[in-house]
Amino acid sequence: MKNNHKGFSVVEMLIAVAIITLLSTLGYTSVSKQMETNAILKMRNQIPTFIKGISELSYETGEKYDITIDFNNYIITAKKTGSSNIYRKLNLEKALQYCFIDSNNKIQNTISRNTTSTGNIDKGFTIYIFNKKNKAKSKISFVSTTKVVKFLVINRYIPKTDMYINDFTQDREITGTELELKDSNNWEKVN
Repeated sequence: MKNNHKGFSVVEMLIAVAIITLLSTLGYTSVSKQMETNAILKMRNQIPTFIKGISELSYETGEKYDITIDFNNYIITAKKTGSSNIYRKLNLEKALQYCFIDSNNKIQNTISRNTTSTGNIDKGFTIYIFNKKNKAKSKISFVSTTKVVKFLVINRYIPKTDMYINDFTQDREITGTELELKDSNNWEKVN
């Protein structure tokens, strides 16, 4: 007597569901990592481009601009000095975390700088970019070079080793052409 069952057994269904779950999990992980990588690359390029653009505008027009970086609200704004109107703004990727470490080794989420009429900034600074797990992914240094030349110098770095937000200490802010970070051997320049 032939057994003509149509359909799948419970075991076959469980195996199919397990395979589909595994494949979708792997796909999601891969897509998530790619989205994070894209966000990091985007910010590593857009932040310096935005600030350099304001610096160049200041040089061309001779006007000064106030640049405010607000990591809590994921935004960078530029206003003409003395004006309350936002001239330009850049929205930061919310999939990442950002910070500035001040001269007292304190993590700050807001920073303000001013351009000079010669296209520089009044004081250098460094922005650190982290993923949501607090792992360092990039560092962007803006070096004020008013004593040497009158142009803003921007350096981009990626970490050579795994570093997390609590690993960072800084001797002092960047001034002139000096970059004195205790972790300087852990970064690779990638301009």
